[in-house]
Amino acid sequence: MATTATRLAGMDIPTSSTPVPPPIPTDLESQTTHSVTPRPSRSSLPLDRRPSRKSIHSQRSRASLAAHTAPDRDLPPLPPPGPQYSITTSSLQPAASDPAQDTATQALHSPFPDDDAPDPDPDAEDIPWGPTHPCFPHPNPHVARDSEAYASTRVIRIQRDYLVAGDAYPQFQNVYPEILAEWISEDEFRVVIEEVNTRCKTAFDPEGARAKVDALLGVLTGFVWDDLGVTGVKRGVKGLEAWMEGWNSGREGRGEEGRLVPLRTTGWLNLDVVIPDPGIDVVEEER
Repeated sequence: MATTATRLAGMDIPTSSTPVPPPIPTDLESQTTHSVTPRPSRSSLPLDRRPSRKSIHSQRSRASLAAHTAPDRDLPPLPPPGPQYSITTSSLQPAASDPAQDTATQALHSPFPDDDAPDPDPDAEDIPWGPTHPCFPHPNPHVARDSEAYASTRVIRIQRDYLVAGDAYPQFQNVYPEILAEWISEDEFRVVIEEVNTRCKTAFDPEGARAKVDALLGVLTGFVWDDLGVTGVKRGVKGLEAWMEGWNSGREGRGEEGRLVPLRTTGWLNLDVVIPDPGIDVVEEER
């Protein structure tokens, strides 16, 4: 009876004392699909690279360089300032906007991906040209600075790949620098990287059976076993250096350029390949 009278009076009665939970917000970021970009297998030379001013293959006179680096004392003076304008109410009115431009701006700032937009090029290089680029020819630190080899050779550095085994044992990137195409083919480069990585894993893998046996024998013999030089690490390093020396000797016998530097020389941080100076080792902008 009280309920009927209350309804006739125009009052709302809650149907349940339990509060209704708010709707669950939709996480737009979780719905966005993320694509994993595969690692490229080749590294190309950038198109905006510049010839070296230090190379014997790219001559550039100092007079020409000095002419382009002259001070700005001959520049004309700045023009006088223009007339001053006052701000009125009409000048504060918003200008008519272009619908096409507004659509493009909204698409740029929209959180939703555009299905019709072209996908980025997976082969596009995002590494600037410089010492961090895989194709950058570094000065040869393995010869004397006043020697002829220092001026006529460069080093291509194959960086370590820490995504394979971390710091457990050395592994090197299997990314082919196209600057080596004149001296070392891609197939030969793949063979070298596979051989070096396999031998490094066999020698330095701490989870291998040989590493466990050497550790046990070292403890039982008071580490005399390690001093004898018959552990898996020392034998593996000697075998790797012997293989690299044989690879270099074979290329030298065939009259081919390009040789490998022993990994102990570089501290196992990168694999250095010595090639003739290609003349593109400068990074400063031309003036």
